[in-house]
Amino acid sequence: MKLFYNVRMKKDAFLKALLNMQAWKLMLAIVLLSEVFTAIMNSINSYLWWNRLDLDLLLIGSIDALVVSFIVGGMLVFLFRVFGIKDEALRESDERYKALFNNLNDSVTVHGIMEDGRAGTFIEVNDAATRIHGYSKEELLKMSPADMIDTEKGADVKPIVKKLMRDKHVIFETVDMTKDGRSMPVEISSHMFDLKGKPMIMSIVRDISERKLVEEELKEHRDNLDVLVVERTRALAESEEKFRSYIDNSPIGIFIIDADAKYVEVNESACEMTGYTEGELLNLGIADLVPDDFLREAGGSFQGLFAEGKASIESRFRRKDGSVGWWIVDAVKLSDDRYIGFTTEITGLKGVENELEESRETLRNLSSHLENMREEERKRISREVHDELGQDLTGLNMQLSWLGGKLGEGNEHLFEKIESMSDIIHRMVKTVQRIASELRPNLLDTLGIIAACENEIGRYREMGGIEIDAVYDLDTEGLGPEVSITLYRILQETLTNIVRHADASRVEIVLKEENGFIVLAVTDDGRGITDEQISDPVSFGILSIHERVHAFGGSVYVSGKPGEGTNVTVKLPAGLKGAITKDEQ
Repeated sequence: MKLFYNVRMKKDAFLKALLNMQAWKLMLAIVLLSEVFTAIMNSINSYLWWNRLDLDLLLIGSIDALVVSFIVGGMLVFLFRVFGIKDEALRESDERYKALFNNLNDSVTVHGIMEDGRAGTFIEVNDAATRIHGYSKEELLKMSPADMIDTEKGADVKPIVKKLMRDKHVIFETVDMTKDGRSMPVEISSHMFDLKGKPMIMSIVRDISERKLVEEELKEHRDNLDVLVVERTRALAESEEKFRSYIDNSPIGIFIIDADAKYVEVNESACEMTGYTEGELLNLGIADLVPDDFLREAGGSFQGLFAEGKASIESRFRRKDGSVGWWIVDAVKLSDDRYIGFTTEITGLKGVENELEESRETLRNLSSHLENMREEERKRISREVHDELGQDLTGLNMQLSWLGGKLGEGNEHLFEKIESMSDIIHRMVKTVQRIASELRPNLLDTLGIIAACENEIGRYREMGGIEIDAVYDLDTEGLGPEVSITLYRILQETLTNIVRHADASRVEIVLKEENGFIVLAVTDDGRGITDEQISDPVSFGILSIHERVHAFGGSVYVSGKPGEGTNVTVKLPAGLKGAITKDEQ
């Protein structure tokens, strides 16, 4: 621009120089490039603004480029018009410049400065200025910047004007008033330049209403967040204080350990439980308090704590004085390297539990002993009933037969009486045999468990209504009488329950030796036993089976599905062949 102001030449020579330099192309290129550059910078500015970065430098750069292009382009056009250039190319350039000027999204205004320093009326405005402020172009060309400022909300223009006069450039925010009376936040970039020796100001005005709304929302969110942080911090402090109070005053021992199972925090109850001071415990770990054998047994539980974040552990522990107690620890994970254990001493309960178990074992032994005595008594009564009463009835029947042989003709009514008495005696013999068999099947002692089972199963088959299949795969050689009677009584109890309660049509029985166990399995297709019935304390049949099996160290499995049937499986160690029961020991 200095070139154009300082070169002194005649009008024709100057025009020729301009045309040779293709100045209109230069002006158009500058304007177009500045517009592209401005659009790019606006996009960057928008992105940076949303990320709350400082965009003054970039914004100034983009607006400076646009202003310079307008100044250069405008002065070139002004010079072309002053010198009366009529070239078609220059008119084309002028029209393109105007189109570009009027298609900008931001308001662009040009005004002079009055002798008293106040802003003069606008001498040029673009279409965006009319759209943004709501005035027509004719109305705007009769107004000055002072007419557009919101006097209540607008910025104080005095320091802004001083900065503009000093630096020739200023960017500031203020509030304008639109024609319809709406306050509109704006950002203004103003540049001062000389035109024919007079100071002129070009201002680019951007409506920042949406940005202000977003800023206000962000500020509101930030304020709310600050309040929330304060509240949460206070709540956290209160929670931590309560947590500390709970730990210190808890009646149960609380231990906090790290990833190496070392104690990092304990409460007073933990100290009282172990006999150590807090300082002493903080120099110890779990391995120092839990005996090695229990530590090995509880290793899986500790691994579960580290892997799954929770565990329940019951073990012994050593006090400082060397005495041993019992505790139960419910542990949970606090963080990646902190675990808290809530510990309750159960030494007293453990003693009661041991006494209770000893008492239960004593009762079981007594029950087993009584059962053995009962079996012996049944065996004795069965033998006496079968041998003595059976023999007496047989003898009585023989006497009746002899008496009938002595009677002569004409005593038909006596013959009838004798036959009736003989029938009664015969039925009594059958009853005696049945009672003797139920008390103690003679087959069990003579032919063994399989024969006795088949005899019992045959009795139920004769009743009808139930199909019974039995499979035997057991070497009975060496099988002690106590084991045999136990298996027989269990089968007897199971079949009785099926007939009374199962409403079954089919029963499968398996007696075999498998994987070191003598296995008796009875399965029916009846209504199916429920879990409540299995655990019912008055289910004496199941309790009886459990007690019989427990005496031999065996196990009982009872299961059922409604409508599908019930299964009872008994397992006795195969090594019991020829063995004696616990109570006999």
